[in-house]
Amino acid sequence: MFKNVKFEIIAWLVGLISASIIATIKLYPHHYILLICFILGIITLSVWRFLYLFDEGNRKLSYFINSVRNKDTTLNFPDDLPIKSSGQLNKALNQLNQMLKKIQMDSVAEEHYLQAIIDQSPTGLMVRDEQQKIILANKSVRDLCKLPSIYHLNQFDRVSARLKQIVANITPGDSKLENITIYQQKQQLSFQASAIRMRQRDLTLISIRNLQVELDEKEIESWVKLIRVLTHEIMNSLAPITSISQTLSNLSDQDISDEKKLSKAQKGLKVINNQAEGLIQFVNTYRSLTQIPTPKLESFNLKEEVEQWVALGKEYCPDIVFNIQVKEVQITSDKQMLSRVCTNLIKNACEALKNTPSPQVVIVYKQGKLSISNNGPQIEDEVLENIWVPFFTTKNNGSGIGLSLCKQIIKKLNATISVISNNDITTFSIQFN
Repeated sequence: MFKNVKFEIIAWLVGLISASIIATIKLYPHHYILLICFILGIITLSVWRFLYLFDEGNRKLSYFINSVRNKDTTLNFPDDLPIKSSGQLNKALNQLNQMLKKIQMDSVAEEHYLQAIIDQSPTGLMVRDEQQKIILANKSVRDLCKLPSIYHLNQFDRVSARLKQIVANITPGDSKLENITIYQQKQQLSFQASAIRMRQRDLTLISIRNLQVELDEKEIESWVKLIRVLTHEIMNSLAPITSISQTLSNLSDQDISDEKKLSKAQKGLKVINNQAEGLIQFVNTYRSLTQIPTPKLESFNLKEEVEQWVALGKEYCPDIVFNIQVKEVQITSDKQMLSRVCTNLIKNACEALKNTPSPQVVIVYKQGKLSISNNGPQIEDEVLENIWVPFFTTKNNGSGIGLSLCKQIIKKLNATISVISNNDITTFSIQFN
């Protein structure tokens, strides 16, 4: 492009000088000084013209760059100019401007698309810069704080001083669980932070999960399941009592003097007594869930304890092969409470293996996790969902309290218990903290 400009200027300059020399020689053949002065004037005029055109191109480029920097895509240069090179320059700048305009529109559309995705996340997401400005806050955060938009930490002053303190001071890699009061409502929030770098800026991405909602849903679900089981057990006990009591209340004095009817009444009272004792036992069993003693922590050899559990298991089911994969390791826990849980799990595994060919129980301890597995039938998904619910059982003579009590004991020991059942392998795992 600039070559064309130079070519035009040089051609124009050569033409002017040639015409000037010819005209001067013909009109003033003996005035060479005048000829030299005239030629110098032409050269000066040509240089000025060249510099003007060159400076005009620079001005256009500078104006265009400033427009790009200010994200102004409305700029348009005329491309139908007498000087062909200037028209070509303007046309190229217009084309480049249209390309930048399309890139800018695509970028805005993509930004809106990503913002819509982020707003759909149930987890609150927030991005904070080094100046404590909020670069991004998705809908979950805005709904939690009841703010239409969030741009600075100072906006949290009207929400919660503790929330502002956590968001301001949390550093990448931190993880916090806090009970925070927001608008006089207590919330249990989980915070996690990670570092990101964007456009040469160090930013902190903060995720906020409202655990209170999840806990409330789980609590309601647990209560519903518990009430369903309690209702079933209590009604099973009360139904015969009600029926027999009604029959006995209809007996007259004459009926009581009849030996057969008296014997029948005594049998009815005995049934009522048995049902009442069963109901009392049921209540006492339920009470055991709420009266778990405080653990007495001590250090002991886990392998020795496992061998004792297995010895008890072999007495209960001698045909089962026990595979112990536990090394000599010292752990700190309540020995009696842990033994109660694990012997119950081994007993359940033995019962599940009654009709299994080549029955086997494998006990493994690795990286703080104690696992008890068996190769019995897979537990159905519906049973797995309710396996920890008190009084839920699939056994004919089961109380449904064993696994519920195990979970309560493990919780007291500051550990967690879980179960996985697939591909004919069922594993109960205790993770020590």
